[in-house]
Order: sequence, then structure tokens, then C-alpha cells
Amino acid sequence: VSIGVMMLMFAMETPDFHALIKTMEELRITRDEAEEAMAAAQSASQAKTEFLSSMSHEVRTPINAILGYNEMVLRDTDDPEIIRCSGNIQKAGKTLLSMISDMMDYTEMETGSFHIEETNYSTASMLSDITTCGRYYSEKKALELRIDFDTAIPRTLTGDSVRITRIFNNLVSNAVKYTDSGYVGITIRW
Repeated sequence: VSIGVMMLMFAMETPDFHALIKTMEELRITRDEAEEAMAAAQSASQAKTEFLSSMSHEVRTPINAILGYNEMVLRDTDDPEIIRCSGNIQKAGKTLLSMISDMMDYTEMETGSFHIEETNYSTASMLSDITTCGRYYSEKKALELRIDFDTAIPRTLTGDSVRITRIFNNLVSNAVKYTDSGYVGITIRW
């Protein structure tokens, strides 16, 4: 009787048992596929990071050469039209270098090698770069650029002037981008 009852219980649980085994096998296959997809995604991300880093370095070299030759043109000419065009080349080249630096920062953040430079820098030089870039963007849309710097700002500051300048330039370019008429104002206080 007990053997008969066991056989009856086994026969009743067999469909559920087989369904459970099938579900567990499907879960194992799905887990394996997910692990393979994750490994492929990580590999693709690594390849993208390496490509961006490599291209950033490769593109920077010719841009620096163009800017160098352009500076020679600026030094050697008195023609106002050539000076104007050359000035535009200089500004556009610096903008491209800034964009490449952004890409390099992004790849450094992804690889965990990003760091902030702590150096002394001239406040006047940084403010001049911000003003030059701001005028470049605002003149393209015929907007007025209003600049108000606090005279209490020290002549020398410590920090990462390249990234600070880049942040300001990005803010100003976005302000210009989303302003249809009127002016864009830059106010820096100490």
C-alpha cells in the first residue's frame, strides 16, 4: 500500500516537477545569455573608450599645427581681412581643442584616471579667454555680450583653470544658443 501511495504521489507530482525542471533550465539559459550580453557590452564600452582616447590624441596634433601656422599668419600680416579671418580660425580651433579635451575628460572618467589640476593661474588671463570665447559665440547671433567682473577677485587663483574656463565657455555658448535676441550677461563675483 505504501509503495502504491508513493507511486501515486510521484505520478501526481511529475507534471509539476517537469515544469519546475524546465523553468530552472530556461532561467539558467537566460542567465548565461545575460552574462554574455554584459561581457559584450563591457567589451564594446572599453573599445569605445580606447577609440575616443586615441582619436582625441590623433586629432589634437593637426589642430595644434593649424593653430601654430595660423599664429604665424597673424604675426606676418597687416591686412585687416586676413587678420579677421585668421582670428576666426584661431577661435574655432580653440573651440575644437576644448571639445577634444571634453572627450578626453570623459574617457578619463570612465577609466577612473580623471584628476583635477591644482595650479596657480592668472585670473586676468582666464577672464580674457572667457570674454573672447563669449564674444565669438554672441557675435555669431548678433547678441550683445555684457560682462561684469568683480574687481575684488585676486590676480592669481589656484585650481584647474582649463576646466573652469571650459565650464564658463560651455555656459556662455548655451546661453547664446538659447537666446534669440537681446543680450547674454556674464557676472563673476568673488
